[in-house]
Amino acid sequence: MAENNPKQVSRMLRRMDDGQQAAFLSDDIDEAARADLYKAWKNGDNVRASDVAEASSADPQTVRLIADGSGDVDDAYDRAVIRAANSDSIDSYKQLDRAVRKVDDLDATRQRRAKQLIAETDGAGVKLVDELDDNTLRRTLRDSDVEIDELSRATRKYGGLDEDDARQFRRILDDDDLRKSWVRAAGHPDISTSAVRTALKQSDSVSDDVSISEFKPASDIDVDSDPYYSSWYDNPRDPYDDDTIVIDGKADDSLTVYRFWDPERNNHEAGPWVTDADDIDRLRSDDSVAPADIVDRYALPGDADKVTRLDVDEGTNVRISEAGENFGNDGGGIQYEIRGDDMMDESSELKLDDLPANKDGQWDTDEFLSGETL
Repeated sequence: MAENNPKQVSRMLRRMDDGQQAAFLSDDIDEAARADLYKAWKNGDNVRASDVAEASSADPQTVRLIADGSGDVDDAYDRAVIRAANSDSIDSYKQLDRAVRKVDDLDATRQRRAKQLIAETDGAGVKLVDELDDNTLRRTLRDSDVEIDELSRATRKYGGLDEDDARQFRRILDDDDLRKSWVRAAGHPDISTSAVRTALKQSDSVSDDVSISEFKPASDIDVDSDPYYSSWYDNPRDPYDDDTIVIDGKADDSLTVYRFWDPERNNHEAGPWVTDADDIDRLRSDDSVAPADIVDRYALPGDADKVTRLDVDEGTNVRISEAGENFGNDGGGIQYEIRGDDMMDESSELKLDDLPANKDGQWDTDEFLSGETL
């Protein structure tokens, strides 16, 4: 397999008729037999369905290289291209051909990183290399702050995204200020593809109202040493689930948030925990949502009888995340933390004047959810 050229593999597939493709990609043959079919085609033979039966053996060295992944990066890359061709993880043989050509056009250092990426991710790597524009691909592969193992883990998750989420993934890779933290967060072993989807949707949703500065795996955040949590609470609870991604940023002048609270308990009107207009729209689109559902969605410590709307001052530090399980509630809603300079007091002692925000309305939650008011 060391002499295989992935460009020739993709060219071979495009030139085969349906029967020949079926022979080459048949599940009835192992990887070694498939390698022999390729060699036969490269030597000028016509690969037919009948050749499958004849290409049933390979020398032990070839079998070992294919089976256990040993050999150098070029060997592993060659095998990954053939595995991608034999899977449903790529859109077409044309996509495979485009990706191989892009890899061939890279300089030596970037080419080696691209080959290693595809060798470790098969079709997902082929898909990412093809769908990234040339400039973003080169800058991503050149970035010394991006670890290839983290990029590989993130790329595997990219392969499971729909078109919109994949597009947002590529947008973030194109941002020199966000690429490193995104790859580290999305490529973290604790982070699932589902968590990546959620973070991508969040980052896209807030893009008009928040300037994102960093992505973090929630498991990296120590609430006991965080200056805000230690100021707000004597024994802070972890507000996130470890397998989620947290987004840090600064509010633009258009950020409007909503705080649900209970006048009878400690969950009072002035506090750091809020949600945004998009999550409010999702709530109000469901006629069956009640205040008790609000408590569960945002894992609140008390009831949610009141809601206050706030316009956040431009430049305010905010943290965006998925509400973790707390106080016997499931969480799952989009939560913001307002992190103002004058908010280093106990949460129960905070006043509206301490918040870097202006109050812009207050309602009973039942009335608010009914849609009778904005």
